[in-house]
This record gives sequence, C-alpha cells and structure tokens, in this order.
Amino acid sequence: MIKVIIEQFSKDKSAFKKSMETIIAIIIFGAIGCYFLDGYRQQEIALYSEQYSQSVANKKWLEEFDVNANQKLLDQILKPAKYEDVELIHQAQLDLLRRNKLMILNVSKGTVQPPNSNGAKKKLQFAETSVTVTGAWNDIVACLNEFEKNYLVVINNLHLGTNSQNGRIELTIKYRVYYE
Repeated sequence: MIKVIIEQFSKDKSAFKKSMETIIAIIIFGAIGCYFLDGYRQQEIALYSEQYSQSVANKKWLEEFDVNANQKLLDQILKPAKYEDVELIHQAQLDLLRRNKLMILNVSKGTVQPPNSNGAKKKLQFAETSVTVTGAWNDIVACLNEFEKNYLVVINNLHLGTNSQNGRIELTIKYRVYYE
C-alpha cells in the first residue's frame, strides 16, 4: 500500500507535490538544525554551570580572604633596590660582616650595569659580589642568619673551609644584590 502511494506521488506533476517536497525538505533541515542547536545549548549550559561553580568557589575564597594578613605578608617581601643604592647595600653587607666579628680577607665586586631604559620588558638585574671572611663558627652562623633579611640580597654560592694560616674557619660567600 505504501509502495502504491509513493508511486502515485512520484508520477504527480502538480503544484501540491512541489509544495509537499518543499515542506518535507524544510522539516528535515529543521530537524537537523534542532539537533545541532540542542547540542550547542547543552554545551552552553555545561559551560555556564562550570562558570557558576567556579564563581561560587571564588566567592567563598574572597569571603575568607584576610586582607590584613595578606598586607603583612606583602610588607615582609623584600623589594629590589634602586640602582643608585646598590653601592650602599654592598657597604651595609660588609658592615654586617664586621658587626658579627668576622675579619674580611677579600672582596671582589662585579660590575653594576645601569638599568635598561628602553621600552622592552624589564629584566631584574643584579650585582654580584664575592667576599672571603674568617671568624668563629657562632659568628658566621649569626651573620648568615641576618645576611638576606634587610635587602633583596641572595647568597648563590657558599664555601666553608679552614684558614691555613690561623686554623680559623674561612667562609667565601658569593651573593647578588638585585636592583631595578
């Protein structure tokens, strides 16, 4: 029976047949479009749901955020020195060694380049210094505990040994003073 209906429909040359074909094509394309739009809708819902859950987590984090504790932490972070202050910081570090009763045997300073003034991305610059001192163990430990506290000074090499002349402990420190 369906076969007969399809045969009769294919032989029909009327405007009704053309209208039916157009309507069937629109229905098929509409169904395909609905399928893809529903998939897109589901993706958007999943994305919005994920964003919502992230915003809820961020809200909770922000509500628990302690501004005062964070500010105290930021205040403790050492900042790079100004280019003009690098020599003063070197002197302060040498004074620290002297205050801790360490005898300075040798100081070797690297060159300090002026900061780049061009518009390129700034790179944190440093001045490297090597100091050899001799002294008692307790004085060396006390000095090392204070060495990196006041300025953005980082010890990047440390060598302990004994001085062959007097048998005291000899310490060689290579450190960098970071500046902008």
